[in-house]
Amino acid sequence: MPGGGGGRDDYSWESVRCPDRYYSSNITGNESLGGFVTVVKDIGWAMPFLVPCQQSFDRIGIMVATAKPNSEVRVGIYEDDGQCYPANLVVDSGVLFTNTIGLKEANIDELLDAGLYWLGFVGTNDGVNKQNIRALYRIYMSPQLGWPSPPASYPAQNYQKNPMAYGALPNPFPAGATIMSSANMLAIFLRKKNAVP
Repeated sequence: MPGGGGGRDDYSWESVRCPDRYYSSNITGNESLGGFVTVVKDIGWAMPFLVPCQQSFDRIGIMVATAKPNSEVRVGIYEDDGQCYPANLVVDSGVLFTNTIGLKEANIDELLDAGLYWLGFVGTNDGVNKQNIRALYRIYMSPQLGWPSPPASYPAQNYQKNPMAYGALPNPFPAGATIMSSANMLAIFLRKKNAVP
């Protein structure tokens, strides 16, 4: 087929994700790991992740920028409720220890149908030692989720739920989370599975 389309009907960038490579939220014009977010105990996050055609993923994880003892997080995938809000839990990574720097990930095996999903996060620390997680730089946010209200400086980019107790990710995601639009966004990564279509 001319252009190497391989029979796809969807030619968005997200439809041609490369196998064995890591992808984070699509709601950024430039997914620059330009900063970090300091984990605060018992605060939950949900970052949007668009899947424009059926795709499989085999890893989920985060990048620890500053490691601290006695610290850990959990990440996961939520379905969308049809109103741009996270709903039912699809995947919980289990515990990812963040007491050393670098990539922390869990093996998964998820075939996701086309749709909007949310990458969930909750972390803990000992109250003194707080780990830093790599983030997507807020300057590059693009407006797929719209502005909370004009003339806001930045478009909506994710949700934050405070409090959300650390532990297994709640199912469904709790109601009443706050729209965030002016801070760096946690970078949670999914790795595209290397599978024959």
